[in-house]
Amino acid sequence: MRAWADNNGMAAHALRQVDRRRRTYIEKLLLELGMPAPLAAVRTTVLYWAYLGAAVSHHRISRRNLDQIVAQLMSFAQA
Repeated sequence: MRAWADNNGMAAHALRQVDRRRRTYIEKLLLELGMPAPLAAVRTTVLYWAYLGAAVSHHRISRRNLDQIVAQLMSFAQA
């Protein structure tokens, strides 16, 4: 989808909307944890980049490892 969006305006628009919704959701969760808005914005970017990297990775991980990774991301997000 991202490669297609590089050359297709409709795909790019749809992708921007999806990214915006996802980022807004992540940032909302961080703000609800009491994180200051500037820090929540930065952490949203880092967490979303981590999500995107995982989404395009061909490396599959076990459920146990996934749980550990999610726990670390949550720890990072709340630190």
